[in-house]
Amino acid sequence: MLKSMVRAVIPEPPQQIVRPAFMASAVTSSLIDSITITSGTINLYGNIYSGWGAGMSGYHGSKSPSTIDLADGVTHTLEALRQHNNKVEFALGANSTQYLATVTPAGGVTNSDADAFKTLKFYNTSSEALVLTLERADIPYSPYNKYGFVNGSGTNLKYPQWKQTSAEAGDYFANQTIRVELWS
Repeated sequence: MLKSMVRAVIPEPPQQIVRPAFMASAVTSSLIDSITITSGTINLYGNIYSGWGAGMSGYHGSKSPSTIDLADGVTHTLEALRQHNNKVEFALGANSTQYLATVTPAGGVTNSDADAFKTLKFYNTSSEALVLTLERADIPYSPYNKYGFVNGSGTNLKYPQWKQTSAEAGDYFANQTIRVELWS
């Protein structure tokens, strides 16, 4: 009783809350955009492509919608989202001034978590199961040159592309419909 009376007269100093370091630096991620790929498979000279994209004999698979937004808010046309011999490829591009070879960086895309994306998540749409998660930092960024037509004239283009150098354990697109989500 005496202690409670003393507290009423002399309050205890406020306690400082000490949080572990991982909590202080925790940043929540958020969904930027998503695209659904209905897989098509093509074999070009022993190279197996599954997902959506262009090949020497035309397009394989389908996509919905045809564009995707990156973290910087810029909308891009999807050129390819597939596995090539079980290596994930994610490329943006179109016959557009946005992708002229003279634009730096390629397609105006800065390869960073803040401007592009941090994480790709692959979901099987029939089961809603998460089948693959990839960090942008773990997928080499390698824009590539392509010849195309802009405003009726042939010109050099440069497409932003993230392309794995080592294969995943499994084909995550074969005969499936996959929703790919970009997270910040």
